Amino acid sequence: MSVNPLHTNYYQIIKRLTGKPNTSKQAGARDPTGRMLTTPQNQLIRWQKHFKENFAAPPQQINMNTIQRTPEIVKIPAERNQSCN
Repeated sequence: MSVNPLHTNYYQIIKRLTGKPNTSKQAGARDPTGRMLTTPQNQLIRWQKHFKENFAAPPQQINMNTIQRTPEIVKIPAERNQSCN
C-alpha cells in the first residue's frame, strides 16, 4: 500500500497553518547546576562528560606477578567430562 503524495502535502500545509512547533530529535541536556543547555555543541560536550563520568571503567593496573602465578587451564578429555553428568 503506497502513501498518496497529495495527503502528505495536506499534512505539511495543515501543520504549518496550525503553528505546531517543530520537535527536535536531539535530547536536551542540563549543566551540573540544572540550567538547560541550548546549543548543540554545549549539549554534546555535556553528554560526553556524562558518559565518561558514569560509564568509563577505571584504568586497571596489571600485576605481572599475578599473571605468572595464574595456573594453566587443563582440558578434560570429552569422555571423562561426559561421565560426570
